[in-house]
Amino acid sequence: MVIAVMTLIVAIVALVLLWLAGRLLIDMRWLIGWLKGTLGLLLLSGCIGTLIVGWDLWHYHRLHNETVVATVSFTEAAPQQYEMTLTDGKATKLTVPVQGDLWRAEFAVVSVVSDMVNGLAAEPIYRLQAIQSRYLTLEQEQEQEQEQEQGSQRLILHKPYWRIDSWPVLLWFNDHVSALQAQEKLTSYMPMVDGVIFNVLLSGDGARAEPVNEAAKAITEKLN
Repeated sequence: MVIAVMTLIVAIVALVLLWLAGRLLIDMRWLIGWLKGTLGLLLLSGCIGTLIVGWDLWHYHRLHNETVVATVSFTEAAPQQYEMTLTDGKATKLTVPVQGDLWRAEFAVVSVVSDMVNGLAAEPIYRLQAIQSRYLTLEQEQEQEQEQEQGSQRLILHKPYWRIDSWPVLLWFNDHVSALQAQEKLTSYMPMVDGVIFNVLLSGDGARAEPVNEAAKAITEKLN
């Protein structure tokens, strides 16, 4: 008997709620208002995201032919452990610890297809994305993989504003807009040895590391 009464009460409450919901939903003005509000919020979010991406793009640099965009040097702290000092084209200096035997620089380069700009000057723009380091032997790389998510270390040099990075957006445009080219440029892996100094050069065709001092020239000659 108690179960029957409780079931009846639940059924009555459900019917009342269904009737109230029907009365409210039968007037479609709420749906139009909800759609307008949702669309407005989406447009506002798109506007804010576009402004942040634009601000992130402001931190790219113009690329004039082949340019020295950074200087990298290494000081040995322990076997396969170094203090890397990086100075970019604006004399911004950064010293960080790195591990391994080899390093390379990673760039994001964006250019406009010349046929699309009607002869106007459209110099590529670039950003130094990261410095990667790795070990020579596969065994050490595998050991590193067990300790970290990936075997090679990747020192990210660009910190996007509010974690909104323009690079994924540019890659999307690269795949869908023929007028834009967004490419990753990498130098070859170069040795990390105490006292070596390299200039990093970048052009629209690629990136390379050039030895500066005698220590870097000597180790580069051995590789060749």
